[in-house]
Amino acid sequence: MSEIQAFYYFLLKVPRVSARESPGIAWKKRQDLDEWEKEAVSLYLKYRDLVDRYLKYPEKHLDKEELGSFHALIYHLDRAIERSSVPPGSLLFRGVDDEYADQFLFLLSIDPGMGDESSCQDVEPHLIQEPGYTSWSSDPARVRAETGAGGVLLVYKTGAAEPALVLGGTDHEVLLPRNCGWMTTGSIRTGSGGDGVVCISCENPVGGGATE
Repeated sequence: MSEIQAFYYFLLKVPRVSARESPGIAWKKRQDLDEWEKEAVSLYLKYRDLVDRYLKYPEKHLDKEELGSFHALIYHLDRAIERSSVPPGSLLFRGVDDEYADQFLFLLSIDPGMGDESSCQDVEPHLIQEPGYTSWSSDPARVRAETGAGGVLLVYKTGAAEPALVLGGTDHEVLLPRNCGWMTTGSIRTGSGGDGVVCISCENPVGGGATE
């Protein structure tokens, strides 16, 4: 069985996977992260929506008094991620909200009613650019339950020594660097009826990381 066949074989089992172990040590238990890096992670978890909004629309925040604090937080969070990794070959999952799922499948030329559990399909290559940090999970069932994702999941297989910070928690969350780009490479449908899931595999041709 080739590596790609093994990858898709695992995807066939996605709806049957329940709780999965986080692929590494959670940040709070790390001895190699300094107090500033841990504080940055803690603040990001508390204000993540604000931080990611700033990263997506920086021109709207140029006159904010808090700008220096934001830059310090981002600097230390970047360092925490750069000093972290998960085992190569870890499978990470990210949901697509129901509100956008049909449009996303249309964009990739995927018919959600086509295909079966034994076949994978090519998709239109599409680059998903993310200026903010990207949250993934090692537990596909949790992604569907917690994020409101419906029948579409993005699936990413990590490479060697790739920066990724294990946040852990009940969501088995893993945080990847800002400025990443995700290229869609294929899809497969698992399950049937209302329990069916379209899994879309991604590569990371734009490695991300600090740009300033």
